[in-house]
Amino acid sequence: MDDRELLTALTRHVQYRDTYLGDDARPEVTVHGPYELARVTADAFEPVGHRDAAALIWAWARELGPLPETLVAALDRELMGPLGGAGAVYHLRNLGRDDWHDFGGIHTRFHELVLIDHANGRLTLVVAADD
Repeated sequence: MDDRELLTALTRHVQYRDTYLGDDARPEVTVHGPYELARVTADAFEPVGHRDAAALIWAWARELGPLPETLVAALDRELMGPLGGAGAVYHLRNLGRDDWHDFGGIHTRFHELVLIDHANGRLTLVVAADD
């Protein structure tokens, strides 16, 4: 599958139906983060460089202050490792208020990256949200 097909498969997967408000993905949910699910398509993603993707995550993580060293180590291991190994990285662009669902404004900071590692057959979804 090419990247566009992978992004389409991701957005159609039942586990992508998640409000990111503390509960799990549910088949009946028609939202994703702050957005109406139907608005999140492969076209909503833009390629982003590894360095910019890492900067986005670190800025989000440190926005409210310094991080404990154990959390820095965990982010390095669990996120920056896969990010470095990804052949392609995509960022869900800000779709705007018109694409929010009824309570989409509750997310003041919502970032999503998709890491595609074709060599190892791995797709990783990274969501940084303030629920």
